[in-house]
Amino acid sequence: MDQKTLQARLEALYADWKATLKFTNEEANSLGSPLLLHVTKDYCLAERRVLLLGQETYGWQWDNKIQDKTTHPRWTYPHPWKFRDIYSCGDFQTNADSIEALCWGYREFKFGAHQPNLRNTPFWRAFKEVQNWPEAGVMWSNVVRMDYSPPDGKHSSLSIWRAAQGLRGSLLSQQASLVRDEFAILDPHICLFFSGPHYDSFIKTIFPGCEFLACGETPKRELARLVHSALPRASFRTYHPRFLSQGNLWHYIEAIQAFIYSM
Repeated sequence: MDQKTLQARLEALYADWKATLKFTNEEANSLGSPLLLHVTKDYCLAERRVLLLGQETYGWQWDNKIQDKTTHPRWTYPHPWKFRDIYSCGDFQTNADSIEALCWGYREFKFGAHQPNLRNTPFWRAFKEVQNWPEAGVMWSNVVRMDYSPPDGKHSSLSIWRAAQGLRGSLLSQQASLVRDEFAILDPHICLFFSGPHYDSFIKTIFPGCEFLACGETPKRELARLVHSALPRASFRTYHPRFLSQGNLWHYIEAIQAFIYSM
């Protein structure tokens, strides 16, 4: 797979999607900026391309303070921000450079490498574990592409579950084709949803008719194989790594690997 070609296709997709978004100003300013992807070289060259999806970002703001040691004393971003600041979906829709900016942010983020506070969190530990699977090249995405970030000055980024049902439904509906088209472009061999059962309805909005099948004797709520024509055969959903860690279920990651490598 050619990295530049795939990235160009993604950015064209993002431009088309941006032009079709239909939110009021109030709605757009209460949603966080969307997670847009930047294709990695490792993913393109891998024998097993893995797309690993979490729940949502819980904060994906970018501005010229990423190298400010007063604001972020432990961050180690090597390159300065060179775009208009972007804090919300409203900024994404308004800023002419927002697609380039958010793809740059994804690339610079390097899966938490420049934010030491993230390195040992359960999600990124799980991500690194999957990176170490034989022949795997892994990229990260989320089931929900914008969090809920009400501009009231009282809250930081919140879960989309905290948004009004109408706004939540509108976002899920408007992002569905984006996620499906990303899958078509990235063409993963393996898809891992570390999102837990509470996000299953969101997955079904993206992939209507998606089936959740049990893996052996393990309850589907805990571990399921997903079956849908737009998903690779090796598609699985389990709990978010935070819950895997707290519930002494970390071995499910090894179980998923065993299922995949025996297929």
